[in-house]
Amino acid sequence: MLSLLWSLVPLRALSFHSSLALRPLRACCKFMSSTGASVPAGYHRVPIDTLRDYTLQALQKIGHSYEDAFIITETLMYAELRSNNQGLIKLITGGLPAHPRAGPVTTLFESPVSAKIDGAQRIGMVVVHEAVQMAIQKAHAHGIAIVGCSNYNTATGALGHWAQKITAEGMIGIVMSQCSEVRSCTFHFTLCQMNHE
Repeated sequence: MLSLLWSLVPLRALSFHSSLALRPLRACCKFMSSTGASVPAGYHRVPIDTLRDYTLQALQKIGHSYEDAFIITETLMYAELRSNNQGLIKLITGGLPAHPRAGPVTTLFESPVSAKIDGAQRIGMVVVHEAVQMAIQKAHAHGIAIVGCSNYNTATGALGHWAQKITAEGMIGIVMSQCSEVRSCTFHFTLCQMNHE
């Protein structure tokens, strides 16, 4: 069983108040097997399942629906468990706000093997989740698919997470994202090709 070690985050800070006081906290996450070395001074051992639950709660407190919070949590935990910078640091630094004018994800264009999705200012991870699911369905049906998305708010998360979802379906996937360091992503492609053996 794995657990995360949080530095500078007292466990009481993980209880959520209406103000969600996580944003000012600066945390450093390190991984350690629960059977590994002792917990260093200034760190607290937090079981991964507990951290996952707290993350889900925190995302709902800042305005995300349960469904969106679940997708975002899954994506953040994927990154966090791999020491990727697309993990929980996004939550505690205020990088995942729900856009006040976010709407439903819509399909702007669709063919049997392609689609263009408008993210309607939803969190990028939620929009890419929709794109990956659509690409997988199309690739299963037609052998290849490409799905692009735009107009989403904040990052898409660790791209390896989305590629892993595609490969779990027995497909080859190419996942790309374009984004400047100070702006939200404006375009994203997911390409799936059936792996015919």
